[in-house]
Amino acid sequence: MKKVRILLEFPEDKIKKLDELMEKTGVTSKKEYFNNALTLLEWAIEIREHNEIVASVNRKAGKFSELRMPIFSNITGNVEEDITDEPQKMLVSMSLG
Repeated sequence: MKKVRILLEFPEDKIKKLDELMEKTGVTSKKEYFNNALTLLEWAIEIREHNEIVASVNRKAGKFSELRMPIFSNITGNVEEDITDEPQKMLVSMSLG
C-alpha cells in the first residue's frame, strides 16, 4: 500500500492535550494515536448510519450519555428521534450484563 505523508498544524494547547492523552493511553507515537482515533470515528459513523446513537453507559446509575459531535449531523441515516431525555426507557431495551 502506498504511503502518503500528511502535515497537520495544531495550536500548542491541542498538542499539549494530545500528549496528555497519549500518555494516559500508553500510546507511543502520533501515528498510533491517530490510527486509534480513526478506528473509533469509523465505528461511530457506522453506528450513526444505522440510525443508532453512540453513548457511554453508567451501569450503576442506570443512565447513559450520548456522544454528540457536529460531524454526525452530516451522516445520512442520522438518528431522527432525540431519545436522550428518556434514558430509563432506553436502558430497558439494553442488555447491561
